[in-house]
Amino acid sequence: MKKFILKKNLLPIRIKRFEDISAEPLFACQKRKSKIFSLPEKRNEFVCRKWSRKNFIKILLIALPLTSILILTGGLCASVKEKLVPDSHKDINIKKCFLKDEEYNKNYLLVVNSKTPIPKNYKPNLIHYMQIECDVVLSENLDKLLNEAKALGYELSLSKGYVPENVINENYNKKLNKFLNEGFTIVRAEAYAERLVSSPGKSEYQTGLLVDIYSPNKNEIEFLSSAAYKWLVNNCVNYGFIQRYPSDKVDKTGKDCNPYCFRFVGKYHAYKMRTLSMCLEEYSDYIKSK
Repeated sequence: MKKFILKKNLLPIRIKRFEDISAEPLFACQKRKSKIFSLPEKRNEFVCRKWSRKNFIKILLIALPLTSILILTGGLCASVKEKLVPDSHKDINIKKCFLKDEEYNKNYLLVVNSKTPIPKNYKPNLIHYMQIECDVVLSENLDKLLNEAKALGYELSLSKGYVPENVINENYNKKLNKFLNEGFTIVRAEAYAERLVSSPGKSEYQTGLLVDIYSPNKNEIEFLSSAAYKWLVNNCVNYGFIQRYPSDKVDKTGKDCNPYCFRFVGKYHAYKMRTLSMCLEEYSDYIKSK
C-alpha cells in the first residue's frame, strides 16, 4: 500500500481509480517523495491503488475469449437462420420485386382504397377462371392452392373475382341509399358505405388480383370455424396470397373485416408481410421508406 498526499497547487480533477479506499472522488493524488511516514500536521492524507499493467493484461486475457465466443455464436445463429429459409426463396431476385418500371411486379403491391384510387391507365390482364374473372397471374397459383386443399380433403371454391366499375357503382349506390333511408346524413352514409362496399375507382376488385374463397359444402359460420379455413389462412402465403382485410387491421385498411377476401401479392411479398405482421397498406409504406 502506497501513501499519497494532496498537492495544494493542483486543481481538483476527476481521476479513474480502482478499489479506491478513502480518497475523495474529485481530487487528484500525487505520490509523496519523502520517505518519512509521519505526515505534517493538518494535511489531508489519501490512499489510492494504482492501475498496473499486470491488471490490464489480466482483464484483456478474460475479455478476448469472451469476445471470440460471442462472435462465433452470432455467426452460428446467422448460419442456422439461413438454412431455415426455403431454397425457393433464395432464387428470388429481391431487387426485381421492387423495380418500378416492371408492371408485372409493381402491380403486386398496388394499393387501392378510399384514399388511393386505382390508376386511370390500369388495365388488368383478365381471364375466365372457373366461375369468375381474374388477372392471368392468379390462375397458376389458384390451381396449386385449390388442388393442394383438395388433396388434403378440403373443398374450396371461388365466389368473387374481378368486378367492373359499373357493377361496383351499382352496389355502392344501393348501400348508400340504404343508409340514407335509415336517417343517416349524406357524409355519414358515404363513410359507412365506403367501409362496406368501395365506391367506383376505389375498389381492389377492379384490379383482378382480389378473390373471395369459400367452401361450397358449408355455410359462412361453419366455414370460418372449419379446418379448411384454418388451413387456408395458414398456408395462403405459400401460393402468394394474403388475407386482405383481417380483423386486427381495420384501422389501417379502412375496411370492415372480410375473412373470405384474399389478395395476390406474390410469394416473396406474402412471406415478408406475414413475417412483419403487416397488411398491404403498412407494407407498401414500409417498402417506400426503404
